[in-house]
Amino acid sequence: MPNWCFTDYVIAGDEKEISDLHDKLSSLPSRDDVHENCFGKFWLGNVVGLFGGNWKQINCRGSLYDLEKKSPSEISFGTETAWGDLPEVWDFVLKQYPSLKYYFYAEECGNCYYATNDQEGKYFSDRFIVDKYVDGSTGYTTKDEAMKNVSEHIAQPIESWTDMLSKVEKFNADNVDNEIYIYKIQVSTKKITN
Repeated sequence: MPNWCFTDYVIAGDEKEISDLHDKLSSLPSRDDVHENCFGKFWLGNVVGLFGGNWKQINCRGSLYDLEKKSPSEISFGTETAWGDLPEVWDFVLKQYPSLKYYFYAEECGNCYYATNDQEGKYFSDRFIVDKYVDGSTGYTTKDEAMKNVSEHIAQPIESWTDMLSKVEKFNADNVDNEIYIYKIQVSTKKITN
């Protein structure tokens, strides 16, 4: 059984192209030409098939959920996929829409994988994750915000990133039922193009 990666997407661009993409994705539940699978009609293989692709040639292990038209020029949705995000699905789909670009934030906690391609932080601005065993995880845009949160949690002043990591290590050794972890979100340097 895989670890599941949850990825939030925003696709933005020309209003007509956004409308067409949204309409096609929204049509999946009512279509009769979808493939049988264990993910349901929103299986990513059905998404690839909807746009003329072969699900056997593109990794499609996962499904789409919460499709929403946020504005005339933006849609958002999430995916649940095995082990990591699946950019090849959206790279394929968006070949049919010259103006559209996708932005994502992916989180697969089991392998400590946190990633985005939103270099400017337009849609996904967090760059650090503070994960507390008791309180869950919270994203922060800057190192200072993350360090302030950690400082409050461990009730100690923090002077630098290195100082924080050292103090967190000691805190975790002394508080095995209340551990805290800090992760840097990987920001893709690949240019967002279509």
